Amino acid sequence: MKFKTHRDCYNWIISNQLSKRNVTSETRDYLIGKRYESEKKPVGNPNQLEHNVPIATAEKIAEEYKVTHMTIKRAEKFSIAVDSIISIFPAKQQNEMKLLLLNRGLKLSKKDILDLSTFPPKLIKEVIEEKKEYWQARSEANKNIKAARLRKATKLSLPKDIKLYVGDALKLANKHIKDESIDCIVSDPPYSKDALKCFNKLGEISERVLKPSGFCCFYSGKLYLDEVFRIMSKHLNYYWQIILLHHGKIGTGFNPDTVQARKVDTFYKSILIFQKPPIKRTSEYFDDVIKGSGIEKSLHPWQQSEKELHQVVDKFSEIGSTILDPFNGAGTTGVVAKKLGRKYIGFDIDADCIKESKIRIRNLVNVESEIKSKKRKVIKSNIKFYLGDCRTIIPKHKILDKADIAIFDPPYNQNFKYDKYKDNLPKKEYIKMLSMFKDFPCAIVHYPEQSMSMVYEAMRKEPSKVISWNYNSNLSKNYRLISCFNCTPDFTKSPQPYDAPYDRRVQKSILDGRLKPLRDWWDDIGIVNNVSREKTEHPCQVPVALCERLLSILTEEGMTILDPYSGSGSMSVACKRNGRHFIGIELSKSYIDIAKKRIRKC
Repeated sequence: MKFKTHRDCYNWIISNQLSKRNVTSETRDYLIGKRYESEKKPVGNPNQLEHNVPIATAEKIAEEYKVTHMTIKRAEKFSIAVDSIISIFPAKQQNEMKLLLLNRGLKLSKKDILDLSTFPPKLIKEVIEEKKEYWQARSEANKNIKAARLRKATKLSLPKDIKLYVGDALKLANKHIKDESIDCIVSDPPYSKDALKCFNKLGEISERVLKPSGFCCFYSGKLYLDEVFRIMSKHLNYYWQIILLHHGKIGTGFNPDTVQARKVDTFYKSILIFQKPPIKRTSEYFDDVIKGSGIEKSLHPWQQSEKELHQVVDKFSEIGSTILDPFNGAGTTGVVAKKLGRKYIGFDIDADCIKESKIRIRNLVNVESEIKSKKRKVIKSNIKFYLGDCRTIIPKHKILDKADIAIFDPPYNQNFKYDKYKDNLPKKEYIKMLSMFKDFPCAIVHYPEQSMSMVYEAMRKEPSKVISWNYNSNLSKNYRLISCFNCTPDFTKSPQPYDAPYDRRVQKSILDGRLKPLRDWWDDIGIVNNVSREKTEHPCQVPVALCERLLSILTEEGMTILDPYSGSGSMSVACKRNGRHFIGIELSKSYIDIAKKRIRKC
């Protein structure tokens, strides 16, 4: 049999191996992964290969094997892991070791093999040679990684607005914190009966260091809830209770925790809110039921979720205020405080917990620095509004020749009440209005069912990317879509902190300077409701945070952004903050006045 190229021969060998009966899933993944590797880059001597050999994509190979392209990419990672493991052995033994891994001789799952490839060579050999169980090697590897990480923590510096201390909470508070200098306390003390003394300390600290009307928000178990109330009520006034639903997959979607002492399957955890006199209402309404976002226990046995704490810190403190956590633990409160622009003080009796917190906050600072370093000096934005109908303004002033991209949230043609516009155009007229942008780069925010078909019919093509914007709402619809036409968002321009920064593979990515790109499913930006700080008289106001997110992934500084339905001017505010020029078109003069007032406050 003759082959045109070395690559064709290589791929024929792989296909021939895959056609054999009783091939294990490990062998199959390994061979498919090697096939994908070979298609991405030449195999063998490059001088013997044709330079114009077409490179197949993951999608093409996926179609051939009737799997998804992500399965192909996972197979490549698996094949790389296997090759990495066998490479530590002499050449004569490598084939034997490969067969041992792929034919399940060691009873290791594919995930185990992926993890094993990250272990030190000594531990890998001991597992392969069956001198040590896999779980023992994994435990030892985790301990080594943790020890090395904590050693580096001693050399890390923290921002001036973050302070961490090791020692007893009460003693540290007396030493480092002045009377009535803390805006809010957010903490998670231990729940056992022996740990009730921690609530005595929490109450005593709160009474002295909180500013008048300052809040103390803390998690609490329910078995000794009466004692917790009795202790805390000596020092502060009870304000409210938030119910945190346990995350899960059964029944209502939330799994219970079992309390053996009372034979109870409990589906929630309490977050108690106390306040230093005088009682004063929060600046915004808050929800007293929070859906759990999942278990995060990688750093501490009682670690809490960032997403849940985000809602507490956001509602019970202001930007620039000081947050105290007397029982710092894994430092989640500090991470959330930093993300939300608060100052933070954390105490913990365990030095390792403080070191872990230091690393988490330092990693967050590094991500923020990376984002800032990629930004050029912000230029002065030119903001211009046109009063009138975009259907006449755009052709009259040749707006599409002046703008680089249109990003807008149009009326949905659902009979909504606006100041001037009547939201009930005939379907053909509505489609014609949107079709002005069919050949222009644009991102359109819209509801899925009600307006998606009209948007797509107007644009006469499928979008290059669809983003799902999810938010909490009392309405039946809790999400909207953002469809991109004639442009492609670059999610790498808006990096995010990793969800599990201490996973070995994630740590390698961090060390290599690779940040986590943004996903196409956003649930961290809420809608503007009647009690939001940025709320104006406009009935369908878009949050500035959403506009800034879209600007970051779709535009560059100095570009001109068009919003033909500018409303209260959220996009113009985002452009002013981020060095973009802006052209807005709006039927209502009162809405333009609102927008100009918001811009002046930037």
